[in-house]
Amino acid sequence: MSKKTVRCAIYTRKSTEEGLDQTFNTLHAQREACEAYIQSQRHEGWITLPTLYDDGGFSGGNMDRPALKQLMADIEAGLIDTVVVYKIDRLTRALADFAKMVEIFDNPDHPVSFVSVTQQFNTTTSMGRLTLNVLLSFAQFEREVIGERVRDKIAASKKKGMWMGGLLALGYDKEDKLLVINEDEANTVRDIFQTYLKLKSVRELKANLDKRGIVSKLRISKTGNLTGGNSLARGALYTILRNPVYIGKIRHKQNVYDAKHEPIIDMGLWQQVQDVLDENQNNQEGKVNCKNGSLLTGLIFDRDGNRLTPSHAVKKTASGKKRYRYYVNESLRLPAADIEQIVIINLCAFLNDPKNIKTTEDADRYAEFVKTLKDDNSFKRVFLVKQLVHSITVDTKEVTIQVSNIELNDKQDSEDSFASLNIPAQLKRCGMEKKIVLGEVKRKPKNDATLITILAKAHTLMEKLTSTDQLSLSALARQEGVSLTYIGKLLRVSALSPKIQEAIITGTQPQTMTANKLMTLKTLPSDWSEQEQLFGI
Repeated sequence: MSKKTVRCAIYTRKSTEEGLDQTFNTLHAQREACEAYIQSQRHEGWITLPTLYDDGGFSGGNMDRPALKQLMADIEAGLIDTVVVYKIDRLTRALADFAKMVEIFDNPDHPVSFVSVTQQFNTTTSMGRLTLNVLLSFAQFEREVIGERVRDKIAASKKKGMWMGGLLALGYDKEDKLLVINEDEANTVRDIFQTYLKLKSVRELKANLDKRGIVSKLRISKTGNLTGGNSLARGALYTILRNPVYIGKIRHKQNVYDAKHEPIIDMGLWQQVQDVLDENQNNQEGKVNCKNGSLLTGLIFDRDGNRLTPSHAVKKTASGKKRYRYYVNESLRLPAADIEQIVIINLCAFLNDPKNIKTTEDADRYAEFVKTLKDDNSFKRVFLVKQLVHSITVDTKEVTIQVSNIELNDKQDSEDSFASLNIPAQLKRCGMEKKIVLGEVKRKPKNDATLITILAKAHTLMEKLTSTDQLSLSALARQEGVSLTYIGKLLRVSALSPKIQEAIITGTQPQTMTANKLMTLKTLPSDWSEQEQLFGI
């Protein structure tokens, strides 16, 4: 009786691109070892699939790898029986990612086993999963220890005033791993500081520099690509004016240390510029109402490029007057809180995504950004959003946020000016306004006070009506001072399905479910499942 054929997919990975251009590189070595192992199991019916699943230059810390994505897709399609790797950490170094893979491997219709060239573990058994989890725990621990060592080395080196690499600041070149002054560029830097001191406005400074044709630093990459030479963005100018490297110092997180390179700006001019920047910032603080201010003023557009401007309306509620904010133009009227929450949530997710963090300094800076973005009462949040976001476009099926790479990476220029965040969403009309209903992105629960009040009132009136046989609907309407029609509509709210009522109380009801929609419905189905289908719950 012939053995069942076991289709084996070989996955290889290397964290860096170094050496991949060689005729025989580490990916080839990994594949040869795996092929030899599969050959040793040919008596069990094992065969090597011809498809190459090779990821060169990709970290094992996340799953955003083209070959890995193809491997997972082929597993789900039932094309693979066993995954073979040289070492377990070639597949992943993160336990959370491994847990996701195990779910795919454990497909009851087509289970997939997992093999290293030294040991075989069957991921469909609890013992195999335990063993792999232990090994991956050590792999993740090793990765975290290496990260800590690198961070400690950078911190110790910067305390000694050493430049630790990265993009060169305008005014400096690199020689023997040290910063040396580029006199032509240094004169530009001095000009920027002196001009700002005269104009006392970064906006006017930018206009002045653009008029005179002053541009960012020209750079040549290792591959020979020329970048830079662009107009200096306002954010880049703020970076220059606040960069302590120009007074012979090195910044690490919140600390500044004496450096080994020569300064370009003298302390007198530096301090005067810092004083003006601080004064301008304090003046702006007084103008910003963090709680009621419109976070996205000047940034939000519809799909035709028409700008949406802030607006508000004051409405009476049971607890008094309430101010509702919107972004409006001739075709759209969006609740401000909804679109602002979408922007903040997705900016934070982008900043927390490991694939967007290139250096330790990025990680520290992004963590500060996230902290500021989550602080509703911080005036800094308003300025940070305007600094990071170039534009927001609201379309019928998605919201697109253009994030400035120049501001994000603290660079004076960038090969790719913007990163696009595309959030699946739908515009749905709710009365006079349109609400944004998110697709894949989960929103935080949000209680609708009016809906909760109506629900509570409906139950109160229903209890009143059923507690005695002497009270008619007409008498109840007179007692409450409302019309008989209104009483009828209010009472039917108490007949909503338990699932809908729970959603209203917990704030997880669909954004399209409003008090106005509920009270203006011509008919409400008596069947609970039909109700839930009607409201999308």
